[in-house]
Amino acid sequence: MDKKGAYLSTIETEHAKIREIIRELNGLLEGKNDVAFLHRPLVELSVLLPRHVDGEDAVFYRELRSEAVIKGQAALLPALDVYMSSMHELTRRVEEFFQRYLGDSIKVEKDREESFVRELSALLDDVIKRMDSEEGSLFHIYRAYFPKD
Repeated sequence: MDKKGAYLSTIETEHAKIREIIRELNGLLEGKNDVAFLHRPLVELSVLLPRHVDGEDAVFYRELRSEAVIKGQAALLPALDVYMSSMHELTRRVEEFFQRYLGDSIKVEKDREESFVRELSALLDDVIKRMDSEEGSLFHIYRAYFPKD
């Protein structure tokens, strides 16, 4: 990274990619396709999401925390901790889901397809809500802390 505050564009690009994958998955789920059709986008998401969260922790949240301390806005620190903690919990749920269902192909017994789809839909909804929350609040704070030159 060239300078402090430059990481937001990376996060925005990753959020767009995650949204694209989720739209594809939701389209496949609505089309009532065989769950095998979900394999490629699920594998893609299983790689991108943990890497994205790790990057947010290593740079985005660290920069936000540091700047909040510098600016004397310590009240923001507990909120940042909650964001980080809840995103790790969501990532843990997603990783458990991937471990349960992904291998060389999606492993879902016919009698479990309905619960698979329900669980996947809930996870995807939670990821979207999480990104919406970050974009609707933390991104604005980050931009205020690190205005573009």
